[in-house]
Amino acid sequence: MGLGPDHKVLVVLDHGSRFAKNAGNPLNITLKESNTSRTVGKCDKSLWTWCVEATLELHRVVFDLFSGEHDAGCARLMRLVLADCVGRVLQPRWGTELVTQQEILNSLSGIGLPSTSDDSDGVTLSGITLAIEALSQLSDAQIKGDGCIAPKKKEGRTTEEKSNFSRVPKCWETPTTSSIASESDRKVVENTGSVVIFTSFAEDERLTELENEVADVINCRNRIIKSLQDSSFSCINHVKLYIINVLPNDQPSTATSKPFREISPALSSCVFSRPAGDQLISVIHSVSINIYDLVSTTISGIPMKEEAQQGQSAVAINYDVELLHRREAHTELERLGLVTTNATEDFTGTLMVYAGSATYPTARLVWSTPVPKGRWNTFPRNRHASRVTPSAVNSRPSVCLSSYLLQGRNVMLEVTRVAKCEGLLSNVGAKLIAHTLIAHGGHIYIHANDVGPHAVLDCQATREKMELKKAANGRVSDFVALMKESSLHLAVSDKTESSEKPLPTSSVVACSQPRRQLLRVTRYWPLRSDHCLIYNIPKRFDALFAIMRQPQLSTVDADKCKQVGALY
Repeated sequence: MGLGPDHKVLVVLDHGSRFAKNAGNPLNITLKESNTSRTVGKCDKSLWTWCVEATLELHRVVFDLFSGEHDAGCARLMRLVLADCVGRVLQPRWGTELVTQQEILNSLSGIGLPSTSDDSDGVTLSGITLAIEALSQLSDAQIKGDGCIAPKKKEGRTTEEKSNFSRVPKCWETPTTSSIASESDRKVVENTGSVVIFTSFAEDERLTELENEVADVINCRNRIIKSLQDSSFSCINHVKLYIINVLPNDQPSTATSKPFREISPALSSCVFSRPAGDQLISVIHSVSINIYDLVSTTISGIPMKEEAQQGQSAVAINYDVELLHRREAHTELERLGLVTTNATEDFTGTLMVYAGSATYPTARLVWSTPVPKGRWNTFPRNRHASRVTPSAVNSRPSVCLSSYLLQGRNVMLEVTRVAKCEGLLSNVGAKLIAHTLIAHGGHIYIHANDVGPHAVLDCQATREKMELKKAANGRVSDFVALMKESSLHLAVSDKTESSEKPLPTSSVVACSQPRRQLLRVTRYWPLRSDHCLIYNIPKRFDALFAIMRQPQLSTVDADKCKQVGALY
């Protein structure tokens, strides 16, 4: 299985003079005094600050969902590129793990705000060039072959049978003629990736020019790589380009958002034009959903008590919390038609809604606390489990929900009665529970439950075939007696005696004597009484059975066994 476009992601931050402007969306600074709060000032952020916060939010989502995975070949990697008059890649190589947030902060701390004196309009191109060069560089997983495609086999028996011995180069030969593999022998790497560009243009024409420039840079880079013959680089097969056009709130603009479309065979692009502010965080969530194949689930009706004013009682208010997680958790709901992957479809009769100013749909499920005394077999079967992360991690409802789950509790998510869920039976009491939120090892997981009938587990014909029938004439009582006789017990002895006595030589093999005894007793031990005659008349053979169970047989015991055998 090849590595997809979520394996390598590059974020290009425009450090030009356009991002030194204020966003025009000032934040109120409030001060709480007793039971009231008053505004003491306002603070306006620059476009650069909003873009850095959006980049950190993208990294947080990826880190919460994919960090610490056991399969290093499927690691999600990220590098930052600074687009200014020079251009810089803030991480020197891809590595094997996702860069940490502290490393990103350390690399951005010494950069500072963009300069307002630099009126250069082509700084974005320097960042694009560096981003495409970094994307052509193979990661460790790609070099090891996790993303390689086997080259096409040549026809003919002689070409298929290749020698396992490599040719030793002569001392006068250069590396270009001996050590470099031919183009047909090199591994074919499926080199894909995603590029996220933060820019600020007021016209659609400038955004179209930017897309064409990226396509030209990719073609130019591929031509250079073909002539390099370097195994650490590979031609770029396809790039998914996400242009986030950030504009001040007070600036008029004709730039519009555009869905994914093909710019060239190696480039697909989409545009998000949004004013700087909270909408930018929603856009970065939409980008993360597209890159990493995520979905959104909103938990509605979370009961929380608000602080009461003086002389008033606390009021319970229901809140909503949005969670991001892998798409596999919605597989069962997609099969039943309760959710859809296409954002352009009609959501009537489904669980999908658009929350607020979000640019992507979310599946709305209702909070449902489990029954405290519910038996384990009343819970539905689980199909999938994956990590979740809140979309607004610092909000009070998200913090309360996370702390509630991390204390060892669980939350059930109930399907609201929409049109397309008619005919589905309840799976927990009178409720239809689609998911369960549980914390494991410090991480919160969403468990996808069985909602509809299972084709195999709920098939009555399969149950009847797999049901074990009661065996007739089974030696159940004899088997119980054999287990009791064969059970091992620790010998109770004095500590002083056990420390002074040396271990016998026979203890080198653990339980050697009981093994020999069990092997001798069960050398012939039929499971059913009708498989042997002597077990149907036990009164005549009780003496024989008792002698056979002894650890050692004397000559008298052997004679008794022979006498019993001579009678029959």
